[in-house]
Amino acid sequence: MLKKMRSVVPKHSTCWRMSMLAVGAGILTTGACRDTVEPRGLQPATVMRTVVARSTLGDTASWDTYGADITTRVTHFRADGKLDAFAALPLSYHLERHLAFGHWRTSMTLAPVAAKLAQRAAAQAAVTRVARIEDDGDGTPPRLYNAQGAVIKLPERMPTAPFGGSAPTLPSLPNKTSRPADKPADRSAIKSLVLAPEGATERRAAIVRAFGQVARRTSSSEEYIVQRADGQVTVRVDPAIAAVIEMIEQNGADTILHVLINYDRQADSLALIKSIRISRGAVGSRRASMTETVYQNFYLAKRN
Repeated sequence: MLKKMRSVVPKHSTCWRMSMLAVGAGILTTGACRDTVEPRGLQPATVMRTVVARSTLGDTASWDTYGADITTRVTHFRADGKLDAFAALPLSYHLERHLAFGHWRTSMTLAPVAAKLAQRAAAQAAVTRVARIEDDGDGTPPRLYNAQGAVIKLPERMPTAPFGGSAPTLPSLPNKTSRPADKPADRSAIKSLVLAPEGATERRAAIVRAFGQVARRTSSSEEYIVQRADGQVTVRVDPAIAAVIEMIEQNGADTILHVLINYDRQADSLALIKSIRISRGAVGSRRASMTETVYQNFYLAKRN
């Protein structure tokens, strides 16, 4: 069901091939990594930024860069239902995409984590190592930089997490033959973050393809229901913007997945993604968890 959701809910267009939490916790940056001095990568735009508005969004000649500030917090719950304190570590970063040299170049600049969560020397070194991630959008692997601008070489497998427990395996990074380059003229990626009225018909069609016809309507939402052998999936859509605002996946009487999506409505009828909260119930050995992502300070800019 999550595969269907990918076509109708907001997503990062950067498609990073690594765990965001893993980067935030610094487990990519222990002794298994080796630094080399290479040219500094793309720095955040210093050109004049403008707020995202319906008039400028449609005028593609007026912008070739967009960005936002994003904070993600992943919280795990212990078997007794109490919070795992370290798992609540927030990851804040500035995301910027810029059309350059025929490709959408992506830069993700990480903000320092809270000092109280990095008191031990080893922990502090780990969580402060990765400062920026870049992807040229041409099919080559993304690059990781430290605060001094040096490229950090990635290990083939993730080392042990410095705070205990097992670190996830790093997926194979793409090369020039493993993933296609971005299409230069394609500006559709921003549509998953900024919803314009002009795209409502397209969004509604994608929802129907994924979930079928409307099962019931209320004054504020349309409800789609997908029946399965072991339960059902309920999807609620805001008809005013033709966008998914909630999804509940149930296995029998148990809720195993609950997604809530909030939008910031503007006076010019644009809807900007504001937050996404994903709650997962405990299944087998997997603990219950909640991931909340907040988006702020959207902007457009012109570099070239």
